[in-house]
Amino acid sequence: MRPARSPLPVACLATLLVLNFSASACPSPVDSENEAQAPTDEASHGVTAAAQPPSATDPAASPSPESSVTLPWETTHALVEDPALRAAVDLLATFPAIESARIGSGGDPSEAHAAFRAVVDLASPVRQLALLRHESPVVRGYLLEHVLPTQPVEDDLLRALLADETAVPGQIGCILGTGSIASRSVEALCRAASDAEHVPDALERAARWARPDPLQARAVVCLASRDAPLAVSLALPRLDAPDPQVRRQAVSALILADASEHIGRIAPLARDADHLVRATVATALGRLGGDRDALVALTRDEEGYVRQLAGSALVPLPDVDTSLLETLLADPVPRVRHGVARQMAEHGVELALVEAMLLQPRVDGRIMQTLAVRDEPDLVSMMRRLADAEHHYVRERALDWLGEHGDISDLPRLRDGLRDATIGARRVAAEALARRGDTEAIPLLHTMLREDENPHGRIAAAGALLVLEADTGRQAVERAASVEPAGWARTILLDLLREHEPPVDLQAD
Repeated sequence: MRPARSPLPVACLATLLVLNFSASACPSPVDSENEAQAPTDEASHGVTAAAQPPSATDPAASPSPESSVTLPWETTHALVEDPALRAAVDLLATFPAIESARIGSGGDPSEAHAAFRAVVDLASPVRQLALLRHESPVVRGYLLEHVLPTQPVEDDLLRALLADETAVPGQIGCILGTGSIASRSVEALCRAASDAEHVPDALERAARWARPDPLQARAVVCLASRDAPLAVSLALPRLDAPDPQVRRQAVSALILADASEHIGRIAPLARDADHLVRATVATALGRLGGDRDALVALTRDEEGYVRQLAGSALVPLPDVDTSLLETLLADPVPRVRHGVARQMAEHGVELALVEAMLLQPRVDGRIMQTLAVRDEPDLVSMMRRLADAEHHYVRERALDWLGEHGDISDLPRLRDGLRDATIGARRVAAEALARRGDTEAIPLLHTMLREDENPHGRIAAAGALLVLEADTGRQAVERAASVEPAGWARTILLDLLREHEPPVDLQAD
């Protein structure tokens, strides 16, 4: 018997998201009422690929005879002879969920994952393959994520796994969710798409056998990076699929396959009823070229997400209408104006408009983060103005940029940064002044070391003084460390002193 599991910490429970793991290697949140139900006894012992009925109005949706297979799952006793391995598999089968190596808000080691690792260590590759037929969905789920990327699987077994819609609870870190065996199988193959030689062939089969249909389309997306022509041939018919998830994945596959010759098939979906399809088409029109009028029209879409992606796709294109960018930057939905501004900052397009946005009191700091990566000399004047912006993060990044790319005339502004109201700006200013070797800042740094109320500020001042003023600065930091309350800040101050130990004079004696 395994020991009783302790409940998750309250801090972890407060942040749990119910996830559907079926569509992405990085799961996306869904409403709790959409969570897959726990598997029934019947579902856990057998599976049929025909579990989802075909559309009565679409003959092409009917599964081919080879896509329907029922495979009885087997007991540990039937699959394993070795007593030690049998005990390890039986222990793994008692766990109710598939977990990552560490779980919970504290990152506690997972007992379930440890049991899985014990099985892998004891089982040969052949036995690991056999365990994909185990009656426990937790055993199947753990083993398939290990086996499918590493070795080929016979068709009947692969088809059964790809059609197995048994829902298995899971936990990744502090996040709870559910994922079917089929979705876990597709994602295991997707993660290995660029590494293992046998995986493209398995993904092609997944594009035909996986259930439900969006999983087939997901396999096509993953196949695009390895076999673009095949992915294109599988994606094009899915542009007309009744399921919007399938249409969206088909467009994504064509983008990844760089199928610009098929933009004429994609463009009509700019009028699709599903806004996520329209958003993906906007990205396609930007990446693959084609109908710019359709892309401009999408910047006026009723859904903000579509406007954001359409505007972002337009930014890198030549001869973009400035008035259109101004309209997007004034969009009532923050994600639209901020997303477009980030693209403008990244590509250096109409930076005067970006600056005007950054000077506003409320702004997405990621815009400044993107802009600060650029190092063109003609940004100096803009950064000097942004160093006085109302938003603290904009000031912080501007000061950091000036410390790296500015000239001697920027030192007074950096010294002023030591008195900024926000700790981020004070810390950045201290570090920048140390890099620039500004000895005139030493008195201000001494004051900051003594009086800054934030320990991060005192630490930044200490680090700068140890660089700028070896002897007197060291004495000041030693005094500061002696009066700093016991804790992490004092530990860091002592570490700084050790890092800046004066060299030993070997000639002294």
